[in-house]
Order: sequence, then C-alpha cells, then structure tokens
Amino acid sequence: YSITLAAWFETQERIVRQIAQALNVHVSAERLRRFATANEVPVEIHDRWLRGQALLLQMASRDWPAVAALVESLLADAPDFSPALSGLVQYRNIAPIALPGMLRDTARHLETVPIAQRAVQLDPLDSRAQLSLAWTYQLLGRVDESTLHAAMAIDLNENDPWTLIAAGMIFSYCGYYERAAGLSAASLRGAPIPKPPQLAYSGAIKFLCSDYLGCIDAFREDLGMSPAFTIWACAAKAHVGRLDEARAEFESMLKRIAADWHGQLPATRDNMTRWLLHVFPVAMRKDWERLAAGLAAAGAPVEGVEFGVWFEHRPNVSHTY
Repeated sequence: YSITLAAWFETQERIVRQIAQALNVHVSAERLRRFATANEVPVEIHDRWLRGQALLLQMASRDWPAVAALVESLLADAPDFSPALSGLVQYRNIAPIALPGMLRDTARHLETVPIAQRAVQLDPLDSRAQLSLAWTYQLLGRVDESTLHAAMAIDLNENDPWTLIAAGMIFSYCGYYERAAGLSAASLRGAPIPKPPQLAYSGAIKFLCSDYLGCIDAFREDLGMSPAFTIWACAAKAHVGRLDEARAEFESMLKRIAADWHGQLPATRDNMTRWLLHVFPVAMRKDWERLAAGLAAAGAPVEGVEFGVWFEHRPNVSHTY
C-alpha cells in the first residue's frame, strides 16, 4: 500500500478489511478480555466452530450430517461458548433452506429464541450472536427486533463481509432497500473473491431491490447451495421477459428439489412450489407477490399459496436438539 497523509484513514480501513478477510475469524472485545485472563476456550474448539461455519453457510443438504455432528460436539464440549450456541441457532434457522421440503415451524422458532438470547448474553459483543438472534426474530416476523439486532451486528463488526451481507439480507426482506444494497456492495468490496453465500445473498437482495438483471448476473454460475436459491434468478428472468429460460430453470429446479426432498408431504409440484415461496422470510407483501408472480410466469402452480402462511408440521429429522 502507498500510504499518504491525505488518504491515511481510507487506506487504514482497506488494510483492516483485508486482514479480517484473510483471517476469516471474528474477535470481539469480550473474547479478547477472556483471552487476557487465560479463560479462553481451547484453540481446537475455535477450529471446530470455524469448520462448522464453513459447512453451515453453504446451506446444502449434503453437508447437514457433518454440521449436526459438529454442532452437537461443540455443545457437549463447550456449552457456555457463545459461538457454539449461535451455531445451534444457525443450524435450526438454516435447516428449512438446506433440506428441501422441510417447512418452517413457528413453535420451533419460538423455542430457538431463548437459545439465541443466551448466546448474546454470553458475548454481547459478538456480531455472530447478534445476527443469529436477528434471524430468529426475522423467521417469526418480528421485524422491528430483527432489524435492531442486525444493526447492532453491523456496529460490532462493520469490517466483516458476512456480517454486512447477512444484515443486508434482513434489511432487504424488511423493505430497507437502499441500506440493503449499500451493505451488499460493501460486503462484496471487502471480499476479493466473494464466497457462494455472499453471491447468493447479493442476488436475492438485488431481486428485492428490483434489480433483476443484477440478480440474474449474481446467479450466472452454480453456487453449489440449496436449490431454493434458484428461485430468485428464475423469477428475475421471468420479470425481464426471458420466459423460456425461466421455465427451463424452474423445471430443472423442481428436478433437483424432488431428488433431494426431505419433506413429510410428497414432492408434488404444488408442495415444492409452496416450500419455495415460504422458505425465505420475506416481510413485505409486495415483494413476496413479485416473487410469486415471477414463479407463476415460469410455470409454477402458485394458486392457493398465500403470503405469510407456512405449514407447521414437525420435521422428521435425526437431530432436533
């Protein structure tokens, strides 16, 4: 870096972002305090947590058994380690996306709230704990609380690309489009090589901000994540008049979902469409209706699917905690 007095603060911020990205870890002030008093958890626990994070954020069913094992082992070995608890919260919150057909469950989300709150109590300066609590509230439709904790996460860790994009996703769900777009752009600037979850979230944010071409561009390559994310580019293509592509993408998406179905109900076109339209917690009716209209144009049977309604059956999975 060429450092000049005039550009010192800007250069300093760029250096900090690069260091944070290279380390790919988050160190809160409270964690540093514990480290200084020799009460820090073993490095192996951190390593296990980082491996769990990498798998969790891919949001793919192929990784879910390994994710469950890591979450379970962390809770057993470090029950008062805040990231272990926020990891459990992530595991619960992401499961309906990672496992096609698994339906969002209000009762389960309510059970997750005290776990997320406990993670925040253990380390109130950990942005990941704040984000986990924000997402739990978002899944319950408590948007004032979700955006509050998303904003707190940003304040605590404004140099972390994942914090920025995840908080931006929450703000876009809640209709704060300008702020969401700004957070998404900052996240991508802070990551020399954006990871698939960043690209997927940025594409969804672009759709919600009515930037359909930007959404399509974000999903131009297979990101290796849950087939649920295909919904954004599929609907965007329909909205810009690329109907043949949208229809082909929708049919391909249904094949992927049916081949990896984890739902208790059969993998019919109706049930798969219902899962797709309720797996993401969009809080604004008009945005959800744009998404549904795009899918309908692509050939989805959206009749009878209503905004803000989801099934509440308990999923039949091995690890429920």
